[in-house]
Amino acid sequence: MIMSDLNRCKHNLIKLVVIVSIAALAACGGGGGNKKDTTPNSFSFTAKTEQALAAQVESNAVTIRDINESVSVTVTGGEYSIAGGAYTSAA
Repeated sequence: MIMSDLNRCKHNLIKLVVIVSIAALAACGGGGGNKKDTTPNSFSFTAKTEQALAAQVESNAVTIRDINESVSVTVTGGEYSIAGGAYTSAA
């Protein structure tokens, strides 16, 4: 009787691991399908204080993560550079 209970526990544990693995893949976008994701993870810029008025100030670099489609860039009141390229304010 103990061996039967042990086998049932092993079987239930294996089913649980499979279910959790599938749920984790679906949550991170790895569960198949081609769902478009154009919303990046949160990011922020470090505040630069005591800067001269109208001075050009370069922010810290950020890496935009967790998108799988091309997206447009919008910057208000400034410019941006992608991968070390020239700065631009174009959308």
